[in-house]
Amino acid sequence: MIRTTGVAVLRATMLAKHEHSCMNYRLSTISAITTFALLAGCASQPPINKSTVSGKPEVLVRESAASAIKAKLLENCAMRGMQVEEQQSTVSCTKTLDGTAGIAAQMMLGNSYSTTPTQRTTFLVTQRGTDTFVMMTSSAISTQMPGGQVKSQEVSNNRLINEVQTFLDNLQN
Repeated sequence: MIRTTGVAVLRATMLAKHEHSCMNYRLSTISAITTFALLAGCASQPPINKSTVSGKPEVLVRESAASAIKAKLLENCAMRGMQVEEQQSTVSCTKTLDGTAGIAAQMMLGNSYSTTPTQRTTFLVTQRGTDTFVMMTSSAISTQMPGGQVKSQEVSNNRLINEVQTFLDNLQN
C-alpha cells in the first residue's frame, strides 16, 4: 500500500509538472501572438499626406501677422482641452494623457509611482515679410519619476504628422 501511494504521488507530481509546462507554453504562445500583433500594428502606418521641406508639419499662411496666427494656435489648443504657453516665437500645447493612452505611456516611460504622463507639442511661429510661417518643432510624452527624474520620449509617427498638418492647414482659413 505504501508503494502504491508513492507511485500515485509520483504520477501526480509528473502530471502537475506536465500541466505547468503546458500552461507556460500557452502563456508564451499568447505573449508571442500579442507581440506580433502589436508590432504588425506599428509597422502599418498610414502614408504621409503632405511632404514638407523640413519633414515636419508646417504651413506658410499668406498675408497674416504672426500675432494673429499665434492667437489662433492658442485658441485651437485651448478648445482641445490643452494647457497653452506662449513665448516670443513659440507656442506650446500640453495635454494630460488619460485612459488607454495614459496607461500605455506610463508603462512605457515610468511606473505606478510616476506622475500622469503629458504630451507637449511645440510650434515655431515666425513672420516672413507679410506671411507667417508655422512649424511643429517637437512633440514628446513625458512623466516624472518618484525621485524627480523626468523621462521623455519624442513622438513621431505618420498619424500624428498627418493630424498636425491638417491642424496647421486649417490655420489658413
